[in-house]
Amino acid sequence: GRIAGGGRQRGATRTVLRMGYSAHREKFAKALRLELEEEMARAAERLESWDAGRLQREGYALFGLRGMHEGTLQRDAIVRVLIPRGRDPATNPSPVNDPNGGPPRRQFMMGQELPFHRFGQGDMVSLVEGDVHDTSGKIAVQGVVMERSMHFLKIAVNEEDEFRVLAARRLRLDLS
Repeated sequence: GRIAGGGRQRGATRTVLRMGYSAHREKFAKALRLELEEEMARAAERLESWDAGRLQREGYALFGLRGMHEGTLQRDAIVRVLIPRGRDPATNPSPVNDPNGGPPRRQFMMGQELPFHRFGQGDMVSLVEGDVHDTSGKIAVQGVVMERSMHFLKIAVNEEDEFRVLAARRLRLDLS
């Protein structure tokens, strides 16, 4: 129906709702940006001042991981990171591995149970080869945790960085 001024009530209501949504989005986008900046500052402080042992005990870093291709999502590669069971398929090949150096088969896709950690879905992480954190940020591969399991984490990384993660024999994962 029409309102007293001759306009449509539904159109006016939509305009008011759009203005309300816009104000709501602006207000909370600023709050989310501030929260992200604060979390990143805390992570940088932890990485600079804590030793590797404390980072691991507190659940902010995992060491000795291996990356395996899991799939793709849009323009990102999905990498499964895990601690290999028993022997490392990269350094100690077995009959279930491709003798030509291809990727390990599914038998190694589970991995050992991961130690205590704070990584969860949606967390921003950095992966670096070896056990030393990349303070410059130039070597590290940035990613986002997509899935958490007892035995592995699935991480979305830029498809251009996937080879660096898969080629690494030993990965360090930090919450960033």
